[in-house]
Amino acid sequence: MEEVAIYIAIFALFLGTLSIGTTEFVIAGILPAIAADLSVPIPTAGLLVTAYAIGVAVGGPILTLLLAPLTRKRAALILMALFIAGHFITGLAGDFGWALAGRLLSATGHGGYFGVAVVLVATIAPRDRVGTALSFIFAGVTIANIIGVPAGTMLGQMLGWRAPLWMVAAMATVGALAVLVFVPDSSTGQSARASIATQFRALGNHRVLTSFALIFLMMIALWGLNTFIAPYLTDVVGVPAAWISGVLLLTGIGATVGIFIGGRLADLRPTETLRYAYPLLAAVYVAVYVLSPGNLWLGIALAGLIALPITLVATTVQNRVLKGAGEAPDLASTLISSVFNVGTATGSWISATALGAGFAYAQLPLISVAAALCASVLAYFVTARDRREALAVA
Repeated sequence: MEEVAIYIAIFALFLGTLSIGTTEFVIAGILPAIAADLSVPIPTAGLLVTAYAIGVAVGGPILTLLLAPLTRKRAALILMALFIAGHFITGLAGDFGWALAGRLLSATGHGGYFGVAVVLVATIAPRDRVGTALSFIFAGVTIANIIGVPAGTMLGQMLGWRAPLWMVAAMATVGALAVLVFVPDSSTGQSARASIATQFRALGNHRVLTSFALIFLMMIALWGLNTFIAPYLTDVVGVPAAWISGVLLLTGIGATVGIFIGGRLADLRPTETLRYAYPLLAAVYVAVYVLSPGNLWLGIALAGLIALPITLVATTVQNRVLKGAGEAPDLASTLISSVFNVGTATGSWISATALGAGFAYAQLPLISVAAALCASVLAYFVTARDRREALAVA
């Protein structure tokens, strides 16, 4: 493929992840409206978030295996069709049961599509630009938080909670049509996908398993604080409640910058990026713990940095999963989303449990520091092993 055609195809796949990132997070801002309209308590409406996470973590890998006989492009189109159909079901739902069913269907499409899109990009991008190309796919989620989620929330406030769902369905439809037109159906490695048994065996590779562990730990670090970032900012840092959305926008911008820098680092310095990003993450959260309380402007500045080290290393660690899985990357790639969601849920549970046990909001960054330090130790040992293996091959 010519370089221009390659990046058009990558952009087509990016549109899918942009719609996925938007729908995953916009739902939180419209939960009260959903609860009121469907006559359920707000905690019950919160099951729409829980069900989505379960659908991504469990349904995505199952669908990936079921679609294994198809080329990756065809699998991506089917998965996006399910994602869109789920939005129609939820958008037309007259009761909570149908709304929940629609969210589950959308989530299974999300989990499968993200994994297939990552492998597609890795197969069509130039070998020395895989990390850069992958960063566009991962940026769909962070850019969604800057553009898609605020737009969807505003639309929901103006036109009702169903409007953001129609917006996402429209975005996903445009993305699916772009994939249909611009993504080749016979890219290298697409027509001879590995058997299901081979894909399961690939999960036992040490690079796959240790990369999953690093993703799990970094998501605990992020969500150990991020779950309660709003009360942390207001009660500990002293941020006015009206400024919260602006501070979170700053965090999203920092994350997006990190994604694109991290994509290039994944191509140029993957080992160093993997080794040093996690200590940097620990240092950021130590600074948050020590310097943020009562320091408005410094606290806001540090809030803009809390996701940056994670996005700097995200492309490298996910690319390491693909390399570890070798010629059978489909299931391993899809499970990346599962690990992200399990790590997010675990970080949220740890922070909620800590608060219930008497922790103050000001102490939550210590959870993030602990997880980041564990990741730092693991990253040191895995990069040392990677270097030994590279020298042995050479």
